[in-house]
Amino acid sequence: MSNDIIDPTAYKHRTCITRTHRHRYHYVEQVPLRDTTHAPVVLLLHGFPDLWYGWRYQIKALAQHGCRVICPSMIGYHETSKPNDAKYYTLKSACLDLSELLDELDIKSVICIGHDWGGATAWRFGQYYPERTRAVASVCTSYFAPPPARADFIPLEQLTDTLLPNFGYQLWFATDEAAEVLQECLNEFIGAGFSPSLMRTLRKSPHRGTEKAENWTRKGELRSSMLRRLEARRAGNGVQLPANEPERDYYLATFGKNGLAPALSWYKTTRLNFDDERGMPRKYPVGIPALFMPAEYDAALPLWMSQNIQNYFAPGQLEVDLIRGGDHWVLQDEAVRDAVTARMITFVERVLRKENAKL
Repeated sequence: MSNDIIDPTAYKHRTCITRTHRHRYHYVEQVPLRDTTHAPVVLLLHGFPDLWYGWRYQIKALAQHGCRVICPSMIGYHETSKPNDAKYYTLKSACLDLSELLDELDIKSVICIGHDWGGATAWRFGQYYPERTRAVASVCTSYFAPPPARADFIPLEQLTDTLLPNFGYQLWFATDEAAEVLQECLNEFIGAGFSPSLMRTLRKSPHRGTEKAENWTRKGELRSSMLRRLEARRAGNGVQLPANEPERDYYLATFGKNGLAPALSWYKTTRLNFDDERGMPRKYPVGIPALFMPAEYDAALPLWMSQNIQNYFAPGQLEVDLIRGGDHWVLQDEAVRDAVTARMITFVERVLRKENAKL
């Protein structure tokens, strides 16, 4: 493994201020070796509980294939602004920030690729700013059509009892208690989640892909689990992490410094997003090529959530490519990450070929 990939200081870190909200954005920029003037721009968007660093295995690979890569720390993360008001964490507000980031960099259009909350943002970026979106791709996160104009708001509490039991954990994430507990249990929550050795262990679990593996997503389950771990930690029995894992340690250091509470604000936007999006066109803008890469074993975003996704796209507009053997962290999992990166590169190259064929 190249040290240049896992060393966060080997990347070019920059900042800028957005025009409307005056948010400070941290971002990483990677340019290709040649033709930087005409290089296509790929905008990479991370989710929770992740960082720009979650794209480390894709950033330089895309640049090596001729792309200029912009990878911001999303609002509430790392060195980007952390406003208190949840209105700044809506998808509409995040897309405005990103559009103004592109303005500051004098970038007219991008191929937008996201994961988790970044995937949801990428889909909406193409809807709010179709003129700036050459193509869109999402890893794990399906496209969710905006609510119809006459739809009534259904609280997430009700949805988790009926249609979306796998979003039960989000109810807890929206509470102040979650921020406090998870911050005290960083080793258990962040450290264990981003430990390469523990990822390998989980891949061998006989429960992978079963109902038991999905239990943590149900209402109250993650809270109960983390409270038990908090009690154990306070009793001196906290989780002991493997030594010498610099990737995991970067996550721990960053969230230890900046906290999880601001990033959890994304989970407080359910009603705000509904109000912003109600009545928007439900069909995706025609002319924007799209790629969706669901993961076979993603407990939080299971495959059944995307079974009707093609209904919202024109024929031939959307490619769906299942990541077999992958779970939520396919961007980093050594078993599948290279295949995921290669699929992104193939998609980008295909988009560019089609554009050139029209010239």
